[in-house]
Amino acid sequence: MVELEAFHTHLYPGARGRLISAPPEGGESAARVHFSDGGVAGARLTGETLAVAGHRTAAGTGIDARSWRLRFSGSDFSVVSRIA
Repeated sequence: MVELEAFHTHLYPGARGRLISAPPEGGESAARVHFSDGGVAGARLTGETLAVAGHRTAAGTGIDARSWRLRFSGSDFSVVSRIA
């Protein structure tokens, strides 16, 4: 499983973070996103596409399931755009 740490409470274009554990080369992998407020969401990483399941922030705000295009630079990532 791939573990990502987001430096914010949610993802949006321009949001940044880092890989806690590296994804396997190519293919698809289950993932978990850890947000800055302590919230965690299940996800799936396929190449540079991250599909995040619906979840709640630590404050209780509901976040719908969304997919994001990421850009990786070493162990860092940034969100390029929302896909869906």
